[in-house]
Amino acid sequence: MISVRFGVRDRDSITLGPAQSFLLSGDVLCIGPPWYVAAAYRGHAWECRGRRFVRLEFLGEGMTLLDFDGARAGQGGRFGPSDPVLLADGVLFADDRPFAKLDEETFVWRLFGTGTSLRNILIEPDRVVDLDARQGGPTILGRPRSDGEVDHRQDTVEEELLLPGPPVPTDADEANEPHESDDDML
Repeated sequence: MISVRFGVRDRDSITLGPAQSFLLSGDVLCIGPPWYVAAAYRGHAWECRGRRFVRLEFLGEGMTLLDFDGARAGQGGRFGPSDPVLLADGVLFADDRPFAKLDEETFVWRLFGTGTSLRNILIEPDRVVDLDARQGGPTILGRPRSDGEVDHRQDTVEEELLLPGPPVPTDADEANEPHESDDDML
């Protein structure tokens, strides 16, 4: 499990997680799986919970960076383990070296050194990836997208919609559940 801390000082920072993994999908940061939008990159800063941060850091040891789309197709690259992993002004750093930069016009991450472009970069602890457990790619407000894309039409996300808690059973749910006595009647 890893977490992400927005900001530098504990007093002024926001920490999300722990989570199984985080996904950089263009200019949004998703937490999951299942994938929910946690922050968006706008005007050289990450917006999270109504606040803006120029820096965020992934907290954990031995994190790997993975070409999410390539791995789903059986041909993705895996980079790491790295410690630390952080983002500052649209640049992703791994082991204190620049790894990728966000192209704000095309919403792709350009890898330093190779010039390769990635749409989605998965950040997770150094372990075997179980992509079969990832259903439908990243989401926005909990709505899965099967093509691995994130809907950029929504510019703001309300805080209470970012990370919903587990569903709470209602009286209507209990009324719809089959009872043993119903099976006996058949």
